Amino acid sequence: MEKISVYAPIDGEIDLIENLNDGVFSEKMLGDGFFIKPEKNKEVIFYSPIDKGKISLITDTKHAFFFEQNGSNILMHIGLDTVSLNGLPFEVEVQLNQNVSLETKIVKTDIAMIEKSGLNAFCPITIDGGDKQFKFDLLNKSKKVKRGELVGEFTLIETVEKKVKVVQNFKDFFSEDNTYRKVAKKINKLVGGPNNYDEVFNCMTRLRFKVKDVDQVDVDGIKKVELVKGMVWNGKQLQIIIGQDVYKVKDQVVLLNREGNSNLITNKSKNALPWHLKFLAMFSGIMVPMIPAFIGFGLFQAILGILSYESIGVVPPEVISGNITNQTNVGWITLFVISKSSLIFMGIIVAYNAGNYFDFNRPMAVALGLVLCSPLMFGPNGGGPIKQGMTWVLFQGGALNSGIPVIDGIPGAGVLPINVFAIGPQYTKIFVVIATIYLAKKIDNWVITWIPPQVELTFRWFIVIGLSAVPGFFVFGPMWFYLEKVLGIIFYFLAKAPIGIGIGIIGAIWQPAVLFGAHPAIGILFMVDAISNSGFGHFNAVSHIAVWSQFGAVLGVSIVTKNAATRRDANSFAIAGVFGITEPILFGINLPKRRPLFAGVVAAFIACMIAGILEITGRVGSGLGIFEIIGYFSSQSGFGANASDLGYLDGLKNGLFLILCDGISIGLGIGLTILMYKERVSEKKQLVKNDKLFVKYLLAKNYIDEAQAQKLANDLTAISALISKEDEKKLKTIEKLYQKMNKAQDQLTHAETKMIVHKDKFVLRGKKLLQRNQDKKAELLYAKYDIEPFENKIKLLKDEKNKIYGQINDTFVYEFQNNLYDKYQKVINKMKALNDLEKDAINRRYKSILNSLRIAYRLDDFDDAEMKFSKEISTLNKEKKLALKANK
Repeated sequence: MEKISVYAPIDGEIDLIENLNDGVFSEKMLGDGFFIKPEKNKEVIFYSPIDKGKISLITDTKHAFFFEQNGSNILMHIGLDTVSLNGLPFEVEVQLNQNVSLETKIVKTDIAMIEKSGLNAFCPITIDGGDKQFKFDLLNKSKKVKRGELVGEFTLIETVEKKVKVVQNFKDFFSEDNTYRKVAKKINKLVGGPNNYDEVFNCMTRLRFKVKDVDQVDVDGIKKVELVKGMVWNGKQLQIIIGQDVYKVKDQVVLLNREGNSNLITNKSKNALPWHLKFLAMFSGIMVPMIPAFIGFGLFQAILGILSYESIGVVPPEVISGNITNQTNVGWITLFVISKSSLIFMGIIVAYNAGNYFDFNRPMAVALGLVLCSPLMFGPNGGGPIKQGMTWVLFQGGALNSGIPVIDGIPGAGVLPINVFAIGPQYTKIFVVIATIYLAKKIDNWVITWIPPQVELTFRWFIVIGLSAVPGFFVFGPMWFYLEKVLGIIFYFLAKAPIGIGIGIIGAIWQPAVLFGAHPAIGILFMVDAISNSGFGHFNAVSHIAVWSQFGAVLGVSIVTKNAATRRDANSFAIAGVFGITEPILFGINLPKRRPLFAGVVAAFIACMIAGILEITGRVGSGLGIFEIIGYFSSQSGFGANASDLGYLDGLKNGLFLILCDGISIGLGIGLTILMYKERVSEKKQLVKNDKLFVKYLLAKNYIDEAQAQKLANDLTAISALISKEDEKKLKTIEKLYQKMNKAQDQLTHAETKMIVHKDKFVLRGKKLLQRNQDKKAELLYAKYDIEPFENKIKLLKDEKNKIYGQINDTFVYEFQNNLYDKYQKVINKMKALNDLEKDAINRRYKSILNSLRIAYRLDDFDDAEMKFSKEISTLNKEKKLALKANK
């Protein structure tokens, strides 16, 4: 029969739980057990009440701890209603998942503070057996006990059989939600519903809620939910450990809230944003929906461009020149029309999206787009020099002869000089179209305030179209033309900077810009550069090559790392990079680890500089990532201009040079990361660096003088010097076991995910059959459902993981941490200049460093509240500089 021995955590008086008379514990609502009254009414240390187990939960208010042994949880609850004290009387000495023994210090407690607050300091100790039911046998007949004495035993009296869900029929089974939605529903309910949290988000492995009322959260219920591997409180932030599938659960939580019309997920008012953010939001809102269209039509453009090579010679000359007739092969005409029309009439799509964004009459928006891009302006010769519309020059100055094409213009190539006033179709002038639609919206709002209903149908469109189309052609169009020229001149000189440095610099900042969401603004400049040069963009290759540099950096991490989970994540995120999407790479790996990000930036600078030297230009859009390369092999731009006419590389050289630069970018990303990135810096090195920053921070705050700084530095150095070579050797041995366990956990997570996917596929197929009234087929499908092979594999992997875990001496890790942490804590806490918040943040920083081994292998999480010395010092220095300027 299963028994769990329980011991006195402090000196005091004991009694059975039913004699507590509190109405909760005494009713055994939290299980059977006993309580102990502390002998002393001053600061005491509570030790572990069990001899072998681990910490399974620490409440955010530090007053309650769960200890896991053989699948059952023993609760030690210090004081009654002490949750109201918000952790003030408690100083926690342990960490989540830490192994414990009778000699493990759990929490330092100020009993006097509890009693002065009018609360009871009695400490109930009960058991939650989950599916098992226990009774408590008091073995120590003495009322008074000493810390560590045996008090009694929790004895298993019956095992409550797990209620295996018996699916009565196949229809019940196939009516279930998928696993992630089911888990999301349970968690959403157990955290108190969407009204009990302000925000839900996720990191790599944890689902995080910013909780309003902690008491509404059903902690025990959450721990029993499928996929949940643990819980952590950080203030009022609830962190539910799920693993790599956490984002799927979070997406379902958000979806459930939207379906329930929750106010949790709301968009901020556009008026609440600064003007530049409103501009970017507007640009993204209008242009992002068009990206799939650009990519799809761009691939057709690329195919036509590649087939137009003289060496291939399959495209008729009249299709290449655009002078098609009714004698031209209809197949080639179809390909020509598909590839060219999307760009020529792009303004119509922009007009519709702008109307949608500004909530303007959609048919009227499309009509304005048709006017601005009217095919009637193409004329009888097929549309001007580059087959995309005629231009009417109303004024032109004399020859400029600056030697700069964007200033002088290129006769015959459709590039006008800067000293003209001209009118033409606005097919590629995105901002002209957007400005015209915005003006039309304002005019329409004005018109409907006064126009009589009797004439609205006749004159409303007449007035709005007339008053907005004319400014579109004669005001917004020329304004944009001159802005294009100014930006084009800037980009011309950047492109001409010696040895491609200008393009290299833009390449270096591109991916950091992606991190901060600033890349749309830079992308606009790229677009302007391309428009100013008949569709040949000098900077288009920059964004492409910079993607491959971060791709190479994440591959470098995959090569260097000994962490199976990190390698899996790196390889997974790298796949997204192949298709031009770097956000997972940046936010998941390269940014948190910093050096890979920097390695990618350096690689991008060098590779883009080489691209500048080789004079690679963008031609037509053919997708992102690997598909983008196709467009660079085109000898024509998306505007129909020929590379040879404008002095650019022919398509073959342009494409091959791009592939060369991509290869350089990937190779440098990998190589620099291998050289620069280190999986885990030793605790001693981290402490030495942090000690220096700590002293620097105190000096920057004027808390200490130079003499005090030197003394403090010596004191801190003396602590880190206590780490012996023997300690470092033991930590390395444990690290190797962590690596093995990490690999086993990764395999286990993968197996669990496969089982979930297998089940969800079955459910989805069954739902479809039932929707088609094919009940017989659904029943036959259900008969084939079998997850036993998955369950067997998962059991084997769990056994393997537990076997490895049994070899790890966690006790040494925690003793190593606590020994040094106590010393740092004493130094920090006696500094009177520091306020309580600063002391807490600095203590947390040292705790994180000492716990970096477990954090590195995702056994514990980063502490968000730790002191970030570098950031604080930088802020202080900026403030000092501003103060000096103000005083001058």
